[in-house]
Amino acid sequence: MSVEDGGKKYPLGDFWEYHDGYDIVRSNTKIVAIVVVSRAGGTAKELRFYSWRKKGDEWKVELARTGTKNWDWEKLAMIAKGFKQKHGIV
Repeated sequence: MSVEDGGKKYPLGDFWEYHDGYDIVRSNTKIVAIVVVSRAGGTAKELRFYSWRKKGDEWKVELARTGTKNWDWEKLAMIAKGFKQKHGIV
């Protein structure tokens, strides 16, 4: 199943109801995104980290069991910026 949002599609299963999403990486064969979903029929929303790879005509989930409820996003952003500076990554 695919969900369309402003021309973007996320190949989520029927188990999830889509609310919002942001592409980190998108190509013809790969999607990496953070996606806001809730379990179909449920009300509690989750922010999840997904990775899909296209094999033939079908999108296959590479990474989906990664809930981010307890992640410290500000700390992760700060550490990532520090690594980029420390190692000269542009």
